[in-house]
Amino acid sequence: MEGVRVVRNIERGLPLVALDSDLIKQMAINIILNAGAAMEGGGILTVSARMSGEDNVEIIFEDNGVGMDAEVARQIFEPFFTTRQRGTGLGLSITKQIIERHSGEIRVESEPGKGTVVTVTLPVNHEEF
Repeated sequence: MEGVRVVRNIERGLPLVALDSDLIKQMAINIILNAGAAMEGGGILTVSARMSGEDNVEIIFEDNGVGMDAEVARQIFEPFFTTRQRGTGLGLSITKQIIERHSGEIRVESEPGKGTVVTVTLPVNHEEF
């Protein structure tokens, strides 16, 4: 994360969301570390949160790193898939499981040379983990 500037853009008045805070922290750390790795020489990571419709909150992680092609993007949630020399390839697989456990969704949009946007959508009224 050296040389990475983090910008927060959090919408005011967001409702409380029922979630497991430790798991959601792990989810955020996994996404942030991947974004940092994609910006080796530094860059900007914007973390936003906003309402999506009446029943969901979106957390958006947008970096201006190296991006990835469609083939890599299709595989990033597969266990043990990695493009790095170090690492297990489990971070984003676990992240997806955490989000699904909260009845949420994760979407990734990326373009080589332009960066990546990861959008996590979580329901406001989720009752079980």
